Amino acid sequence: MARQIRIEYPNAFYHVINRGYMQMWIFLDSQDFERFKDDLLLVFHSHSLVVHAFCIMNNHLHLFVETPLGNLSKAMHRLFSRYAAYYKKKYNYKGKVFEKRYTAYLVETELYALDLTRYIHRNPVDVIVSDPLSWQHSSYRIYQGLSEKPDFMDLDLVLKRFDNQEKQAVSKMKEHMFRDESSQWYPEDYILGNTILGSNSFLERIRDKIPAGDQNELSGLTLLNEDHKITKIQEYLSKQSLSLEQKRDLFVYAVRKRTSVAVKKINQILGTKLDRHSIYYRIKKIEDVAKKDMAIAKVVIDLKTL
Repeated sequence: MARQIRIEYPNAFYHVINRGYMQMWIFLDSQDFERFKDDLLLVFHSHSLVVHAFCIMNNHLHLFVETPLGNLSKAMHRLFSRYAAYYKKKYNYKGKVFEKRYTAYLVETELYALDLTRYIHRNPVDVIVSDPLSWQHSSYRIYQGLSEKPDFMDLDLVLKRFDNQEKQAVSKMKEHMFRDESSQWYPEDYILGNTILGSNSFLERIRDKIPAGDQNELSGLTLLNEDHKITKIQEYLSKQSLSLEQKRDLFVYAVRKRTSVAVKKINQILGTKLDRHSIYYRIKKIEDVAKKDMAIAKVVIDLKTL
């Protein structure tokens, strides 16, 4: 997997994920869960870390956080190193506590605050509990007024996206939480370049906040121009005297070779239900045909230069 570029700036939002080493349980009893919440409170005071949603499970955790001071790395280092030290001392444990360095996706809140919050709160559902309210160690109970709000939590960012009146907002959030499961949302379907949970326009807006050394790498990932490239691919193929199946195969080939869009977006464009295996098969098919068919070979070459 490509390395994850770290983008930090004041008032940025992130979806942070961390897991126990080799999927081991790192929260074994209620004291462990409460200790981690205490550490969140400490980092709130020491690094101004604001939490908008959280879910702590036995072997991993999710945080939706904001960094008013643009100091995510320092805040996360203190948070996770403190808990690791606590865990090792309590359980007389000598090895790694966390699997690797935490994962953090920069979040475009205008698009994804509500879906991300829902995703985080529903993480234990069908795995540990049947109702998100039954899991004591997430912020959903806080939003619903069933648990006391800790100082590190801010509820307004999410609730005001539902309604300016708190009571109505809480009710609408509950409806959103239990919406039709056919509309389930997964953040990995919307990640740009293993770094950003947001749109190309969002990336354009915050481009000057990206470390200078990473500018070329992001450009190389074709993150900024994917929609434009997809349009050019479609326009080019529409002018070719090819069968519908050939055009679809060539579209899949070009999009996967020239952009980093998810399979879900390809299916949305084509109206198909392709999985990763089907995508691989179509790419291999085009590559094999291009070795024998000069007309297809020319199209492949043209698609590479669009």
